Amino acid sequence: MIHSTAVINPKAELDSDVIVGPYALIEGDVRIGSGTEIQGHAVISGQTHIGKNNRVGYGAIIGSFPQDLSFDPRVSSGVEIGDNNVIREYCTIHRGTKDGSNTIVGSNNLLMVGAHLGHNTRIADHVILANNVLLAGYVEIQDRVFIGGGSVVHQFTRMGAVSLLQGISGAGIESECLRLNSK
Repeated sequence: MIHSTAVINPKAELDSDVIVGPYALIEGDVRIGSGTEIQGHAVISGQTHIGKNNRVGYGAIIGSFPQDLSFDPRVSSGVEIGDNNVIREYCTIHRGTKDGSNTIVGSNNLLMVGAHLGHNTRIADHVILANNVLLAGYVEIQDRVFIGGGSVVHQFTRMGAVSLLQGISGAGIESECLRLNSK
């Protein structure tokens, strides 16, 4: 079921039961698996591969250029998303920044409204990102992590399995440096 106002690149591969809502844009080398729903005004671009039974919310943007000044648009990079994820409204997931690199989202995750995954971020399985969580580039989030609303995670930061970051918090290299310098 593809809405008549959706724009889909002929190269894109969508399983026969994928639902695409009004004014959605699917461009580039995109593959979308069975049972997935792309809601209205979502944009999926680049080399993005989305598994089965995912829900991509209104206005979400997946696979767009990374926010990296060194990025070359001719680079071949992408986004890989597993199965059974809920990606709510206005989430952004940027593609990898270097040739052959990807931003990766595992399976069974919930990304609430406005979550941002910077380039080359890796999210494992059963992760919850509450509203407006911002993950910078090269962040790694392992299994069963919960990050509270409005939190920010600095680039090159890793959160181990079953960890929690309370809402309106920050984590990463800078916060550690500040603590060391204050002694």
